[in-house]
Amino acid sequence: MKAIVKFSNNETLIINQDEALIPILLVENKGEKFSSTGQTYIIDRHMSNGLIPDLMTFFLQYDYFFLSSDPCVAYNTKMIVSIKSEE
Repeated sequence: MKAIVKFSNNETLIINQDEALIPILLVENKGEKFSSTGQTYIIDRHMSNGLIPDLMTFFLQYDYFFLSSDPCVAYNTKMIVSIKSEE
């Protein structure tokens, strides 16, 4: 199972079941702000709605993320325009 995520710049991202997503967080320590990574989130299949429920749970919590399989590209969840789940 996979999901096709489309962004507002017409870029698409394919996320497979069991893919690991890594959130990028804004952290503040002693008045200084910096980015850090959060806990790895593994995408799982919902029994009737495919990957969409798990992806939405993740995307609604974080502004930025990257795939563990490609840590050189960060994605902005606010730029997502559609998600299509496929077998």
